[in-house]
Amino acid sequence: NGSVNPTHNGTAVYSGSKGSSKSHDLRNKVQKRLVEMTGLRDLGANTANFYVLQRTSMPAILTEAS
Repeated sequence: NGSVNPTHNGTAVYSGSKGSSKSHDLRNKVQKRLVEMTGLRDLGANTANFYVLQRTSMPAILTEAS
């Protein structure tokens, strides 16, 4: 997922669209702290249908940062 454009940067955290409230709460807290600690652009705390987030039996999030 590399980009030759240096302006494409930021951090985003995802939880499954059918995820638990624990996943959504964790996603929001992690996104807030990532932005605070790194100074990266806030690309949001989002929901997604990523396979790794849908096929879990525990709270789960996925982070992206660049």
